[in-house]
Amino acid sequence: MKICMIAIDFDNPISDKIGGACEKLIYHIVKELSKTHEIHLIVRRKTLDLQVDELKSSVYFHGFESRSRFAPNLLKYVHFFSYLYKLNVKYDFDAFHSFSFLLSAIILLVCKLCRKPLVVSELSHERWIHKRKSFSSNASFWINIAPTIWFATVTVVPSKFIRERIIQSVKCSPKKVKIIPYGVQRPTDLPSRNCFRKRYGIPTHIPILTFVGRSVPHKGVHNIIEALHILKKDFPEIRLVIAGPQSGDFTSCTTTTNPYHKYLLLLTNNLGLSNDVIFAGFLDIETLNELLVDTTIFVFPSTEEAFGLVLIEALSIGLPIITTNVPPMIEIVDNHSGRLVMPNSPSQIAEKVRELLSDPMLLKEISQYNVRKFHAEYELSHMINKYKELYESLC
Repeated sequence: MKICMIAIDFDNPISDKIGGACEKLIYHIVKELSKTHEIHLIVRRKTLDLQVDELKSSVYFHGFESRSRFAPNLLKYVHFFSYLYKLNVKYDFDAFHSFSFLLSAIILLVCKLCRKPLVVSELSHERWIHKRKSFSSNASFWINIAPTIWFATVTVVPSKFIRERIIQSVKCSPKKVKIIPYGVQRPTDLPSRNCFRKRYGIPTHIPILTFVGRSVPHKGVHNIIEALHILKKDFPEIRLVIAGPQSGDFTSCTTTTNPYHKYLLLLTNNLGLSNDVIFAGFLDIETLNELLVDTTIFVFPSTEEAFGLVLIEALSIGLPIITTNVPPMIEIVDNHSGRLVMPNSPSQIAEKVRELLSDPMLLKEISQYNVRKFHAEYELSHMINKYKELYESLC
């Protein structure tokens, strides 16, 4: 098949080494599907030169950027319609696949005019906030999101939670929304143990708690720091590593003006934990794998996720996981793969860490279970095969 994929939301290149979960997922989907299909990928024009060579050799890249300065939203819609329609006339795509709802009304219009199927993969964490009863009440919702879900061939989501939220809010047919859980590639060559520990002078007998993600309040990093303060009484040498862009945004990983990051630094200092908490910042994939291999327990107390890609990355390494007992985290983690805690509960986090650290055999059993669970449910090949099946059903 000849498939036009659209990923114009992102300022970072489509890569598994730069950016967040969305860029990683699109990278793997595009890379794997390009082996059996002709893939055309539309990105922002300013990122064309940044795209990784590995994809450039197998994927046809196209850049779009509206140059209008007046009535930018309206003219951007007009420009993109013309751009996408002409692209289809030139290449005669068999299907379209959009990775976001930005300009999705235009994508939908082109697909309807050209009588082509449209697949929409909802990858955005911010669209589906848990505490909202509906996605949005603004114009973008009614112009882009709702019509796309109603009239696209299918909307693909990563979790039961997102599927139920979409059906509830948009009142669409359940047949319109398909679940394809995320998948990741387990590193073929895991780094040797103690590489990360040696870099930061952490002896092998000292337990390491690790969090990976953006520094934003709903990720709950402050709860881990407060839990660490409680744990110091029983485990005086325990360490916490916080990895991820301190700016709170993968488009500017090194910026430290983020007020939440400043709050975390202040909290760490006030609790006397400055020597026990390592703010590692954004890590390249090799260093991140070194950290995960040396981690004792992975802690992810987020309250708002579309899926939580880092959870299955932790599963792939065999890490015991502590996360919140809210969807969609409970779709990935259970008491066999770690422990669940109430949201915003440092005392429960401390309690569960204490329970796991006090039983080395339990830690080993959980680790072995998580590797098996990963291979059975979250291998990258599972996700890719489901996308292939979906495309075949469109023919």
